[in-house]
Amino acid sequence: MRYPRPSDLPWIVLRLGRVHEGRAWGVLWIWLAWEKLVLRLHQVVPARAGALFVFRIVRHRGRPVTLSDGVVICSGARIVELHLDNAQLARLRRQPEFTTWSGVGHLRRDLAALAQRVASGDHGQVEAIKGLSLLGQAGATLGFECHPLPIRFGSRLQHYFMAGLDAVYHPDGLGRLAGRARRRWPVESWMSAARLVGRYGTLARIGSE
Repeated sequence: MRYPRPSDLPWIVLRLGRVHEGRAWGVLWIWLAWEKLVLRLHQVVPARAGALFVFRIVRHRGRPVTLSDGVVICSGARIVELHLDNAQLARLRRQPEFTTWSGVGHLRRDLAALAQRVASGDHGQVEAIKGLSLLGQAGATLGFECHPLPIRFGSRLQHYFMAGLDAVYHPDGLGRLAGRARRRWPVESWMSAARLVGRYGTLARIGSE
């Protein structure tokens, strides 16, 4: 019998709650309340009707970020900050025809709509789009450059919060805390505005025809 280590205790606390596909009871209710508060304060908008990606325009803070296509994102640059609409994803997962690949296709169409917004200048001059998630592999599939966060106290808190939300919204519920959601580490995903328009602009034009 293995006794819990001190590092296990935060995860044991999460498992004291109950969840079911976007609803939470007990301690995990705090996760839902905090998510709703943050999204409201950030005033995010959907990339399109029914989108999984919602976003806001922010200024980059911190060190310059050099992307693989040579674009350098300096402090103060305007960027699109992406967030995943977990409630919308939970609704899509409940549809009988939903698969992982149909979800990826949905995200691609969101990015096509966002590319159209960026290209048209609806939100002014933006240099890049950025997201933070546990879904590093999915980000790479969509064309993002994914960089794991450095292992620091703040990053551990972000990991804890994201893993809790994943358990709230995923059909596997609290079982996620014993598996993939706990093992995954948050990654910062970047794509330059030029690459976004180049990669998804054609898809946006096809969808509008």
